[in-house]
Amino acid sequence: MSPEQSVGREKPIFPAPAGSPYIAQAQRLKLEVPPVVPQPRFAPKILDTPELVEEIGDSPKGILWHLVKKNRKALALSFITALGLRLSGLAMPIIVGKIIDSGIEKGLGPHLIPWSVALLVAIILTGIFWSVDQLGNVALNFRNSTYIGNAVGQKALTNGIATSRKVGTGDVLTAATDDASNIAGLFVFLPAFFAACVTIVIIGWIMIRSSLMLGLIVMIGMPLVIFLITRLAVPLSRKMKTAQNSRAQLNTTANDAILGLRILRGLGGEDRFCDTYREASQATRDKGVKVVPLNATMLTLRISAPAVFQTLIIAIGAWQVYAGNLSAGTLIAFFGMTTYLQAATNTIISATMNYVSAKVSAGRISKILEIPPMFPNPQAGQAAPAGIAGTTLEIPNTQVSVAPGTYTAITGPDLSAADVHAQNLARLHPGTTATLGSVPLASLPLKTVRNLVTYSHGEAEIFAGSLRQNLLGAKAQTPPVMTAQEVMADYTLQMSPQSEQVRLPDWQNHDHDPQLWKALEAAACADITSSLGDDLDGMLLEKGRNLSGGQRQRLALARALATGAPILILVEPTSALDANTENRIGENLAECRKGKTTVLISSSPLLLQHADRVIVLDREGKYLGAGTHHELMAAPAGDTAGDTYRQLMARAGENV
Repeated sequence: MSPEQSVGREKPIFPAPAGSPYIAQAQRLKLEVPPVVPQPRFAPKILDTPELVEEIGDSPKGILWHLVKKNRKALALSFITALGLRLSGLAMPIIVGKIIDSGIEKGLGPHLIPWSVALLVAIILTGIFWSVDQLGNVALNFRNSTYIGNAVGQKALTNGIATSRKVGTGDVLTAATDDASNIAGLFVFLPAFFAACVTIVIIGWIMIRSSLMLGLIVMIGMPLVIFLITRLAVPLSRKMKTAQNSRAQLNTTANDAILGLRILRGLGGEDRFCDTYREASQATRDKGVKVVPLNATMLTLRISAPAVFQTLIIAIGAWQVYAGNLSAGTLIAFFGMTTYLQAATNTIISATMNYVSAKVSAGRISKILEIPPMFPNPQAGQAAPAGIAGTTLEIPNTQVSVAPGTYTAITGPDLSAADVHAQNLARLHPGTTATLGSVPLASLPLKTVRNLVTYSHGEAEIFAGSLRQNLLGAKAQTPPVMTAQEVMADYTLQMSPQSEQVRLPDWQNHDHDPQLWKALEAAACADITSSLGDDLDGMLLEKGRNLSGGQRQRLALARALATGAPILILVEPTSALDANTENRIGENLAECRKGKTTVLISSSPLLLQHADRVIVLDREGKYLGAGTHHELMAAPAGDTAGDTYRQLMARAGENV
């Protein structure tokens, strides 16, 4: 559809152009796309993000040790540059001291040229090492934060519901972002830590050769300061762990509120939630404040300890110069070395603080990584017999059975109890007892079961992308990798006011389009397609933010119908819809699934009246009886299934 064809619409639709669609669309809308200037590669390949492995450890020490091994070459390179930076810098005050002593002794002359050249070389080397060191630090930071974030995300996606049962979404988000960044920070400081230790030893050795007292101050005093800092790190670690856990819980609360904001407002619970969130936020703040005293003490030591050492060294050195035991050039060299001593001390203290934070973060990440998958060996199982999809699906010893090719509904006073049976029939959890044609579902490979049985809940998620991508679901193809310029153009388009009217290719096969249109029609999605330009290329925002709650539910139903699954289980697919829309869907559903096995969990008479068979359960999920809608409504008084069903229909507003 061209802009000219969209006359009469409130907003024109801009179809996807040929060539690079992202750049072309941005140019068409006269949007300014930031230029991408190709940069030469400076970093060696060993600083690239490593390929993600399946397991990175399930304990704090295991995670950190895995990362050490994974980064051993990058850490070695970074250690060499960090040590080179400090040694070349340390050489400068020593050379300056030699120049001063030589100048005092012999005056100005050619004898100063070699020392001057050496000073120039030291300055150049310091600049080179500093540049390479900064490059290595940035690479290590991005390398490890990306790697850890990917590991957490992959684990959460692979485990799915097993993860959400153990930890909240806020915990996963915090682990993949803040905690990953904390651990990456440790690996930035790790090479600098060891380089700083070597630097302190070298400074102490140089000073001992000139002054035993000054050398002993450095060699004995510095370990004492480091020991004191290590002792402070233990209680700091405990308080930081408490504060970070509280912050993750607060993130979970906020995320849940965002997802349910519409419901909260509908129930009038927005103010109550705000009060609860405010209290939780204040509690998190209080826990964070408790970290401050210990953290401030360590920061004070980082600043004051080197200053104390610098003052002692200069004072004692000046006295020894006065006494004739030390030359003026050596004193100036010592003064310059104390600057590097101060930097080394700061590095050690910062590395210690980063280790405390990283250890806490590794502990939080390990709680996610140690969650076992719900199905440890999904490939295990026997091959499915031919024609198994056309056999009876049932749960032994419960009288809950679904004949092949029928439209069967399950209802009761508590639909969550009916949903337990639905999840059993779909093998969503280990230990399922359901059978298909007398073959236990648990004995089949998980992929086989997923190809046979599709389970769809009325609260299914909608993802950012085209309408076609959302309807294809697992069948959607991965789009090609974009260039840097296309990424910038795409971001500019997404941020523009015309973002909802822009059409971009979704890189999907259009062979399934007739099936998708049929599913949309059955789910009464005409208003959705109309709002998106009457084509499947219409773009949906993250979580379907440009759709209403009812539209998202109907789109989830359409996606389930589009699978064409041999066995489809629908759980409350119309709970957020009005009666007219629900009635249309009820009429369409039986026709759309004709000849295929369908299981419906609902208490809506507008859907149940079209079912071939309705199974009635009690509040605990036990079987009471079965029949068609009309048979159950006409059942004699005293019939438990009939009485329960009539009560359900009366509650739903059915006129009997």
